[in-house]
Amino acid sequence: MNDDSPGGAGALLELSGRFQPRRYVIGHSELEIRSVAASGRVTSLKFFGVMAVKLKSGYNSLTVTDADEPLRSEVLSFIGVAGRSSAGRVRVFVLSGDSFVACFSLVVREFANTKDTDGELIWTSANRFAVETCLHDH
Repeated sequence: MNDDSPGGAGALLELSGRFQPRRYVIGHSELEIRSVAASGRVTSLKFFGVMAVKLKSGYNSLTVTDADEPLRSEVLSFIGVAGRSSAGRVRVFVLSGDSFVACFSLVVREFANTKDTDGELIWTSANRFAVETCLHDH
């Protein structure tokens, strides 16, 4: 499933289960949020080109939407890209209504278990950067 729209009214993703931030790599601007493996299957959300985050320590379920224009403008201004040509490539994803991640792309995969390294692609923001990063990640 892909999304190539810069903004949408409805949820891009609705994921059940408990999720927690798992890894944040500042140097490579990468953030991973994973489901807690209660049933064995693991869902991983990887954000690439991360520029700003506001996260909770955990989520009982996870809904991902695009930020509305006021929040998007505020975040772009905060990170210093408002008005720049690169601002059009920045996505601001809202997580469960009160958290956000500003980044270039998001890739969601589902893994059979915690040791699985070749998960099934569930969703990606249709951004060339996301596809290239995803290919280099494996």
